[in-house]
Amino acid sequence: MIIKKTAMYVFLILLVSFQSLFGLQRSKQSGNTVSAGDYPTIQKAVDALPAEGGTVFIPAGTYKITEPIIVKKSDVSLIGAGAGTLLLNASEDGKNTIELIGTDENPIWRVKVSDMHLKGNEKCGNAFDKLVKFFR
Repeated sequence: MIIKKTAMYVFLILLVSFQSLFGLQRSKQSGNTVSAGDYPTIQKAVDALPAEGGTVFIPAGTYKITEPIIVKKSDVSLIGAGAGTLLLNASEDGKNTIELIGTDENPIWRVKVSDMHLKGNEKCGNAFDKLVKFFR
């Protein structure tokens, strides 16, 4: 019985790992994927994306955010490494975790945040209260 349960857990872990890897490889095919690990901040990685957008892969780790991650382009995906990726909003001024900044002439569309944990603090609220603010 224990062997069957262990085999099932191993199979599920491999299945989830394969799906995550396949999804990342598929997004890399567009050529617009950057790893936040290659930049000093997540913001610099987002800024490195071309005008047509792309994917920022955020490796596993805890990332303290004291300033919002600002997205000024459409078609941007922020993808973590699953449960091992944590964006911790440590703002003492109650700032947002992520802000989308567009204009009437250049609105922001199709921004995706996935495969990571988001956490706030007492000043900024939980991550969902202060996750995203839209500007025009």
